[in-house]
Amino acid sequence: MTVSYDAPKLELKEQDGVVSFRDDFPCYGPLAQRLNSQQKNLIDKVFPTRGIVTDGTTYYLYSNGTGSWAQLYSKTAAFELLDITRINAPVNYANALGWAYALLKRIALPVRRVHPSVCIGTYRLMFMCDYHDGKFIVHYRPHWPVIDNRGMDPMYNRIYSFVVSPILFPSPVDCPYRVEYDWEDRIINTILLPLRYDQRLDFLWRVGKAIINPVKNPSVIVLYGRYGHEGKTELAKNLTKLLPDAVEWVSEDLFGKTSKWPDADVVMNLCEKRILVCDECKIQDGFNYDHIKRWTSEAPNTGSNGMVSFLSQTCIVISNNLPFYEKAAMNNSVGRRLVIYHMTKKMTNFKPIERSDMNNNVSLKFISLAVSTAIAHDYAPTSLPIALFTNFRKNTNKITAGLVYDVASSRRESVAATCVMAMRCGIPASTLCAAFQAASPLLVEMPERGCPYIKSIRVRLPRLTAHGQEYVDKRAQANVKRYDLEAMLERGMVLWKMD
Repeated sequence: MTVSYDAPKLELKEQDGVVSFRDDFPCYGPLAQRLNSQQKNLIDKVFPTRGIVTDGTTYYLYSNGTGSWAQLYSKTAAFELLDITRINAPVNYANALGWAYALLKRIALPVRRVHPSVCIGTYRLMFMCDYHDGKFIVHYRPHWPVIDNRGMDPMYNRIYSFVVSPILFPSPVDCPYRVEYDWEDRIINTILLPLRYDQRLDFLWRVGKAIINPVKNPSVIVLYGRYGHEGKTELAKNLTKLLPDAVEWVSEDLFGKTSKWPDADVVMNLCEKRILVCDECKIQDGFNYDHIKRWTSEAPNTGSNGMVSFLSQTCIVISNNLPFYEKAAMNNSVGRRLVIYHMTKKMTNFKPIERSDMNNNVSLKFISLAVSTAIAHDYAPTSLPIALFTNFRKNTNKITAGLVYDVASSRRESVAATCVMAMRCGIPASTLCAAFQAASPLLVEMPERGCPYIKSIRVRLPRLTAHGQEYVDKRAQANVKRYDLEAMLERGMVLWKMD
């Protein structure tokens, strides 16, 4: 026996050759009536205000307490949901809110394209840089809404501009409109004093990439100084004062070779930060490259309890120990994520900056300096000395012995020097060049034909010691043929008389 029924009339729409109809669950329709009161209350609280969105990889819930969008599985979002649902589960909230997570994903709205911008206070600000001799000017403007607000009051547009947690520093704060920075600024130059000039440029580029949203090119920065008093910790502390809500200090070993992946709760706490400072990493035996890739993956990570976190953190590691050269680090994936600064300045007489000097204007100038550096360079401005020490570490002097830095070196000279380094590393020259190219494409030349090579290096011509040069000079003088002019004239006269 066949039972027939009349299907409800569907409202069809056609766009770009696709004919579709809308699924009205769970907000409308007969199936929505079967939801219980707790589920309906959650929808009534979140859906009308467009409080749940997705950017395609991660879900975000708007938090009224912070004035920003937090990752759905984070503690910030969990406390917001516990308040809405009236559930008492301050510890094991993941299990208690499992049904709420599943329901909210059904009503999440898509986020439109977000232009590179910074989240300060409750504003997402786009920026544009003007570069001049000796200074630059950064202009800021509020970002337009990227979430469909369905004609809500324009005064709430800043909510729908998608200000993502963590903001760079919490409110109340003076948001920038126009920032003019002079290269001779005393406080910021003092903050960056522990770094060489090439390290400063690379450091600012990486910090700028970390604070610009959407985050691009996160990395692990190792501040290495063998003896101490190089200003490593002071640099990280000053960065924390400048960006208090975006920087988090971690007491666990995240990147040591024997390190274990943190538990889900720790990961969820750290995923809401932009920059992690780790001063307890035991990296003297090597790095855990899997952990480096996961923390800087720009991809969602599912924990053991099913909670999903989006990891795109830039990490700063402070260490007095460094591992030797490892073949495992010579690849594209690690080469673009890991950078090591060899800090050799003695900062024993360095006077820390007073906290009263680290005011709002200094923070805005540092943010402007970082973002202007990040957008000025398409690739990491990693110098050759930084790349050499990052890849060869304690073996740098051994692997580069007999080689010199020369910007005028020819292709033939650079190819020879590259092959010498590759032979000492025990890898092909193409693998070595791939690792350096990952650090910065400007360091390597990849010709259509022939061997790729690292630019601006050549084999140093052998030079004699003082004793060796003295010996050569003596032999040269001994071999010089001396002529007796009088004997030659006498012989000539004899020959002339014979004729």
